[in-house]
Amino acid sequence: MNAQQFTEAIRSAALAAIKAGCAPIPNRPGGKAPIDKWTADMAGPMDTADVPQRFRNGANIGIVCGAASGNLECLDFDAAELWQPFLDTLESVSQDLHGRLTVWQKTPSGGYHLLYRVSGEVGGSEDLAKTATGEVAIETRGAGGQFIIAPSRAVRGHGKDTDGKPHPYTLHGDLAHLPAITVAAVRPSGSVPPCAASSASS
Repeated sequence: MNAQQFTEAIRSAALAAIKAGCAPIPNRPGGKAPIDKWTADMAGPMDTADVPQRFRNGANIGIVCGAASGNLECLDFDAAELWQPFLDTLESVSQDLHGRLTVWQKTPSGGYHLLYRVSGEVGGSEDLAKTATGEVAIETRGAGGQFIIAPSRAVRGHGKDTDGKPHPYTLHGDLAHLPAITVAAVRPSGSVPPCAASSASS
């Protein structure tokens, strides 16, 4: 995919997000930092006519969480090894809910994002689990936050551990079909399932 094709793909994703009731914002090329001030975007999606001007020059695309995107929340798994245990625990608790949570993406670093809307007010971003070394393993991206979404690209690793090549985010499912759930459904007692929490601290 050349630069122009990438920009067109990003613009198409932005238009699709707006149609789905989500608020897209441009982020720095290959990165996760918004290019512009995005206070206005926290009030709701931009006008579709603004998409070509705001998404250009290789910009990535982020989605604003919270009320701006219809109470969207992102459950962010930085520790990829906790993704499957979380899903397994969720399925054992509620097969119905497990079957409804079909919108997710894999990040270039190997992590995962689980996407859904909350039937109620979305709180701020919150760390839910940490590793034994104190690094964040699972967190929410809530009101006042954002996350990068496909077809954005990022370089894996840092310094000597990077291959220097851009790798894409991969979205599974459609933003137009985000399920509406309660916070307690994915975070019983305001936390992650016990099996995931214990794995993160071991």
